[in-house]
Amino acid sequence: MPEPRWLAAAALRLRRALRALSDLVVPPPAALFELTAGFMQTHLLRAAARLRLAELLAAGPASAAELAARAGVEADGLRRLLRGLATLGVFARRRDGTFANNRLSRTLLAEAPVSLRDSALYFGSEAQLRAWGALEAVLAGGGGGAGGDGRPLGAVPGASGDGDAGGASGFERVHGMTTWEWFDRHPEEQEAFAGAMVGITRLYAPGVAAAYPFGEARRLCDVGGGHGDLLAEVLLRHPRLEAVLLDSPGVLAGARPFLDARGVLERIELVEGSFFDRVPAGCDVYLLKNVLHDWDDERALRILANCRRAMRAGHRLLVVEVLVEDGSTRDIGPLSDLQMMVVCGGRERGAAEYARLFEGAGFRLRRVVPAPGPMSVVEAARPAASPAARKRCGAARPDRGRGRAPAGGCAWRRERRRYCRAARSRAAACTRASSSAVIVLSSRVTASRTRYSICRSSVDIMAGLAACTLRISSS
Repeated sequence: MPEPRWLAAAALRLRRALRALSDLVVPPPAALFELTAGFMQTHLLRAAARLRLAELLAAGPASAAELAARAGVEADGLRRLLRGLATLGVFARRRDGTFANNRLSRTLLAEAPVSLRDSALYFGSEAQLRAWGALEAVLAGGGGGAGGDGRPLGAVPGASGDGDAGGASGFERVHGMTTWEWFDRHPEEQEAFAGAMVGITRLYAPGVAAAYPFGEARRLCDVGGGHGDLLAEVLLRHPRLEAVLLDSPGVLAGARPFLDARGVLERIELVEGSFFDRVPAGCDVYLLKNVLHDWDDERALRILANCRRAMRAGHRLLVVEVLVEDGSTRDIGPLSDLQMMVVCGGRERGAAEYARLFEGAGFRLRRVVPAPGPMSVVEAARPAASPAARKRCGAARPDRGRGRAPAGGCAWRRERRRYCRAARSRAAACTRASSSAVIVLSSRVTASRTRYSICRSSVDIMAGLAACTLRISSS
């Protein structure tokens, strides 16, 4: 029997097919009118989440008047709100006029296995809606994560009121600061955002953890991993795997109890910091889940460069994102791309775009592993240094001699030392074999302890053997 995640993917495909079929029979004006009124749905769901209507109905059906008394709002307005939500299929109106939870409204419960309460709060917030109100200005100004506009990182073009916002996101244009700076000043919205990301991650984490062979890793670093939902899912499937979780102090404070409840906290090192400053070394696999799509190419390259500095040749980088190709018109990818453009100034990318991004940061794209649902695992690796880079590295340390390489030296120099040790061992073995051959060829030669210096090439070894043979024949 297929696992639930496969059933969910099949159900989504069936839903798209049925919607396409209904659009063929419904008059176009009617279908389009429903889309133009979509803003109402966002406001209705946010109001239901703020009033905690799903929790108020968790004990059983209730009338609008009873719910209004518990929520501290006016009864008639709440009745009309619930009726509108029931029209959307969220909550159920019973024949006796009371309202009850249904399968959709239960996802607004904070304790639901996959809770979308924070998603309703975050996407319906005034800050988000005002940012989307600047969509046309973003289109006119060329926003959307192209990067390389020449302005300092963190600067907000046009915030001073000069009217020239350049390539700024809609959020920056409206609020005069980035989304992340806004979160620093509005912790309640940062909490809603973190909760929204937890809910979204729980939808696809089991599929990603099963699709990619994480068991090949020894130590995994989750860079900007939030509460560590995907990381916890991976660790539960691979008991021998250890991990590092890098994020800000406030985020890690919320991650600790969650990871403890999942039973994986003892296997995770929590590291406070920013992926714009540095990334912890000592891991052989580095994970970026829903990180790069938040940023334009310039800042994404900074993140990748910090990851590369922490990695050695052959180590792997895993980017878990929605892949959006130029012709993509299905699933959530194209809409997520617009969210990144308007709110974050980032973008969703396709496989070819990630290949170019990796190349600019010194990585090489190896493969793309699709997971159930919209997510994919894009695997890249840090290649070994090129001969030209090795030459430059050698020229940078002309006086090192044969001493031990300092910490942080080039990886190729360590490889060369290992090769030289193996070559010297092989030369010594050849020397011992040649000595044995001399003794067997002539019993008249008194066995003596002939010392041979370790040769640096096979030519020296053969010359020594020939000299010994000539001595035997002359005697």
